[in-house]
Amino acid sequence: MLFRFAIVLLLSGCSLAQADPASDKMEALKKGAAIKQQQSKEEAVKSSAQNEADKKTQAIQKMKDAGSAMPGESQLAAEPMPEDAYQGSDKAQLLQMAQSKWNAAHPDKPLLAKGIAMSKWDRKTTWREESLDPNKKYKVDFSSIQVWVIAKTDERVATQYIVEISKDHMKKDEFKVYVPEDLQSSGIFKTHMLLSNVK
Repeated sequence: MLFRFAIVLLLSGCSLAQADPASDKMEALKKGAAIKQQQSKEEAVKSSAQNEADKKTQAIQKMKDAGSAMPGESQLAAEPMPEDAYQGSDKAQLLQMAQSKWNAAHPDKPLLAKGIAMSKWDRKTTWREESLDPNKKYKVDFSSIQVWVIAKTDERVATQYIVEISKDHMKKDEFKVYVPEDLQSSGIFKTHMLLSNVK
């Protein structure tokens, strides 16, 4: 009797031992499926993020294209000459500085007109932190003014650009003149008008 019971236990152990490989295989399949599912989720997230990035890039490009596009005939005709409001004693000097810098940067774009729409200099005085030591501050005191200039674009259109002039009061009123270099850039201010509107 005991011998038979021992044989039964032995056979049962063999059956259990033989069932283990199948169980292990099932676990491996489950893990593999879980990994694939996780990878699919990650790929979906990446794809969604890429799509969003593509949409933003396309939107930015559309804005750039719109900014560089030439207005229609009616818009060009309706664009007037800018104001020439500044009457400071240094006006002639400022206009000459702007034209000299423009001619040096764009000798192939002679100016048709120039002026200053601002009625006065814009002065800013502030304290800024040192980049290497935030505990240290330095004073910034400068004035700025904008000179508008108009150049011929083609036989029908003229374009207005802005020349920035600054005066550093911390350096004995040292002048700096900034002329846009890339006239085709959508990142600069420019206004198109009919060439016949330029007076």
